[in-house]
Amino acid sequence: MRDIYFYIAADSEQAADRFLVELEAAYERLLQMPRIGKPRAVENPRVPELRSWPIPGFEDIMVFDQPLEDSIEVMRILHGKRDLDPILRELI
Repeated sequence: MRDIYFYIAADSEQAADRFLVELEAAYERLLQMPRIGKPRAVENPRVPELRSWPIPGFEDIMVFDQPLEDSIEVMRILHGKRDLDPILRELI
């Protein structure tokens, strides 16, 4: 999250601050609806229910989470245009 913030802030500090606001709102939505994200098939048995969800206003940046019984676990926040498969295989 910090790296993404500074990357955005290099162009616009206002946009970077807006990113943090939208990220916080995304976390709140995920807590209210833990299965809101799209299921992500990944070759990693440690994250059998991995899901992804774009941050509104920053749709290329994705929250990768796994719903748990009574909460969610945010695994990573990544730019969706990266080569995601190798990163997601290495989660946990």
